[in-house]
Amino acid sequence: CHECPKGAVCDGSSLSAAGGLGDMGSKWELHLDGRWYLRSCPSGFRLINASYELQECRQCPEGQWVFRSDDPAYSCQKCPPGATCPHGRPPLFGNKVQTVISVTDAGSINLDDHVSTWLLLSSLAVELGVPVESLVIEPRPRRRQGTVSFTLTIIANGPVADLQSALEGLQGGSLEKVMKTFNATASVSAQPQVIAGEGAIAQSGAEYAIDPSTGIARLVSCAPGFLLVNTPASAEGCKRCERGSYSLDPRNDCLGDVCTDRQCTKCPLQSASCPGGSEFLPL
Repeated sequence: CHECPKGAVCDGSSLSAAGGLGDMGSKWELHLDGRWYLRSCPSGFRLINASYELQECRQCPEGQWVFRSDDPAYSCQKCPPGATCPHGRPPLFGNKVQTVISVTDAGSINLDDHVSTWLLLSSLAVELGVPVESLVIEPRPRRRQGTVSFTLTIIANGPVADLQSALEGLQGGSLEKVMKTFNATASVSAQPQVIAGEGAIAQSGAEYAIDPSTGIARLVSCAPGFLLVNTPASAEGCKRCERGSYSLDPRNDCLGDVCTDRQCTKCPLQSASCPGGSEFLPL
């Protein structure tokens, strides 16, 4: 008999994905040698299949993500600054609107289980009319047995008003419809709120793009008043021009796409005032 791989459950005559990951998109294929091989994992999980016995889908740690889950060459990497990588999935940039859902009777909802969380996310996405990838669930402290509450966030580039309207729709029958599938009872306990950007990241206008060949997120743009630095990768960021200097073009003095650390343009103090950033005030 064949040994059961690490990421599978075997009952003697059949094989299935461990942890219910088959419901999330994990795929195994039967090979000509009579053994099953793991070919792809759910989004947010790294494919491990270097050896037959150790095949598994390994979820990326919090704050990390994986570009492709059907190729073992791709590993988990740090989420780009200013982005959210929910449950190990690709980075989300954009507006954030969130609300709080209080579940008075949890039924079959278990936010400690990634499959249960995924099924809840999928059901909510259908009712909200948004891609499941744009939703984030974050459990809140449990107050008493049998109850649970969580923050539900939509992250997207659409108008904030549209995102708020989508979440407000849960206050009608949509939330009740979702909860019935889990034999649970819940209500919206907080009005949708717009979450501000992450301070300096938002002010710098930092924008990242994913390289489709490597899955690595690289800084591609900064706001005026900042210098784009992308070489070396460890120094990547938007460098703000201090008082006495300015910059109108974040790629000023770059060599093609290579932008090393450099100085902002000095202010001609006898003829102008430069309080920092992109401001240039002739005297």
